[in-house]
Amino acid sequence: GSWSPREIGGCEGASTRVRGCRHDSAAGGQAFSLTSARRMGRAAKDKRDIYYRKAKEVGFRARSAFKLLQLDERFHLLDDVERVVDLCAAPGSWSQVISRKLSERRSETKIVAVDLQEMAPIEGVVQIQGDITS
Repeated sequence: GSWSPREIGGCEGASTRVRGCRHDSAAGGQAFSLTSARRMGRAAKDKRDIYYRKAKEVGFRARSAFKLLQLDERFHLLDDVERVVDLCAAPGSWSQVISRKLSERRSETKIVAVDLQEMAPIEGVVQIQGDITS
């Protein structure tokens, strides 16, 4: 199926606005109360939740998959690609995107994901658990 960034409202031009913060007048209006800091964190997380939910709906391991989709849509990074090495790959969402995008040319392509952490298998991706610095 289709799973482009545009499908969920796109990533470009997104703005974040914090509302409802209480300033501490004794501190010259510069400090936030602990309650409003918690509220800001919750509000920021709520704005990101659409990508988290959409990632889970389409089977991506992380919402960062949509960033690679956006970059590929804009710069055509995966056009005519035959070899990919995904360094520091865990949890594997970029490897998932690459595997899906290149699935029609699987016999011609090679995808390798490297990370210190063990990852669940991804179709069409060779995984190496190890340290890239040694």
